[in-house]
Amino acid sequence: SVFPGKRTEKNHEAAMGPPHSGLLIDLDTVQLEFLLEPDSKVRIYTYDLQGKPFAPASPEMRLMIQGKDSPPSPIGLKQDGPSFVANTPIRIPEDAKAMVSFLQGSTTNHFRFDLALSKCPGCERPEYRCTCP
Repeated sequence: SVFPGKRTEKNHEAAMGPPHSGLLIDLDTVQLEFLLEPDSKVRIYTYDLQGKPFAPASPEMRLMIQGKDSPPSPIGLKQDGPSFVANTPIRIPEDAKAMVSFLQGSTTNHFRFDLALSKCPGCERPEYRCTCP
């Protein structure tokens, strides 16, 4: 795979999902919530391990998106309080895969997932943020 690192699965335990109804990403030191906003910008919220929003000191967040037949593209992110937002709107290619990397201090965590935008028939959310059991 183009994206090296740790693969985990979506959190299907909480039917309500995270606060903004995005994809919950559990990492070793932090929880993230990935969301494609209506203006086609990506926003990644940061939470401590107890689920409280926080603005990490000196963090670095990286996002790569790769379409089925295209090379991975880095997406520029800037910190905005307890979240990171894409610098510009993005177009998500068909069959896209994504990798979020969160670097803080000497710790780097990676999370890979399919960025499927088709609607789940059960919850009507995009598949990447489905909370169906």
